[in-house]
Amino acid sequence: MGVRALWDNPARTVIRYELTGNWTWEEFYLANEQSRRLLLEVDYVVHFIVIPDAVAMHYIPTNAITHIISIWRKAPANTGVTVIIHQNPLVRPLLVMLRRLNHRIGEKYHIATGEEAARTILAQYLTR
Repeated sequence: MGVRALWDNPARTVIRYELTGNWTWEEFYLANEQSRRLLLEVDYVVHFIVIPDAVAMHYIPTNAITHIISIWRKAPANTGVTVIIHQNPLVRPLLVMLRRLNHRIGEKYHIATGEEAARTILAQYLTR
């Protein structure tokens, strides 16, 4: 499977999305449903980390902005921030464009170039 969602830590404060290869939005939406089920198990804010493999690290499926907006609009109330590990040079401009389209969406997404940097960003929200 190209995308899966699971708890990242025993405290159940972070959900990890694992992206494999040239994943599809259909695969993402299936994992997103699993993520929604996990979110409904708890009554506090849960954050997300998106961890791609070596291929997915440089891949973005088509119509990313449309899908991200759709996912954000349907997110449960206890959805926190999402930190995406990515090295594709198009991801940062994509995030800038999202922030221009809708500031509330843009402030929910962060980009990191590696897992350590992503976890540093997440730690800022986990201590709030």
